Amino acid sequence: MTILTVSLLVCAMMAGGDACCWYCVPCHAAPCCWSCLTCSMAEVTSNNSTMPNIEGDKPHAVFIPTPISPTTSCPHNWSKFGQRCFFLEKAKRTWANAQQFCQTIGGNLASIHSAEEYNHLQQMTSEPTWIGGSDCQEETNWFWTDGTTLDFTFWCPAQPDNTKEQCCLQMNTGLGQCWDDIGCSNMQQSICVMSLK
Repeated sequence: MTILTVSLLVCAMMAGGDACCWYCVPCHAAPCCWSCLTCSMAEVTSNNSTMPNIEGDKPHAVFIPTPISPTTSCPHNWSKFGQRCFFLEKAKRTWANAQQFCQTIGGNLASIHSAEEYNHLQQMTSEPTWIGGSDCQEETNWFWTDGTTLDFTFWCPAQPDNTKEQCCLQMNTGLGQCWDDIGCSNMQQSICVMSLK
């Protein structure tokens, strides 16, 4: 335990106060997909014996700090568009579990800010897919889970129909491959987003 704590501190100090905590995240193609999340020295030293959980009580994360530099490219298996990275998670989850998964790998369910960005995401998948819009907290008050401004929409005709049972946003619906508000308990794939530093 002492050696682990010392190596954690050394890694964090080598990175100028930041370290990379590697998470083993369950994925569809392998027992785990490794994802690097930035950890401050304080997080590394306080969390070195605590592993976050994903969907249940089994720990799926391992802190293996390594020095990192400011990010200019996307992690492996993420797709870059502008200054943001997108990840298609093919495992089918509810909207809330999809958001939790995205947070675990360092992002949020995707927000979309232009037609060009939406076209980029549509090149990743043509299936109905969770993105990060919701009006569950207040009917007709749509927001993105990553806190960015809702400055672009691509609703299908007569959508959103704003029923209390339908308050989560999916893309690639219908002939127009547009957006629809549906029930949050539906099981489908999702797209996560993270911003580059």
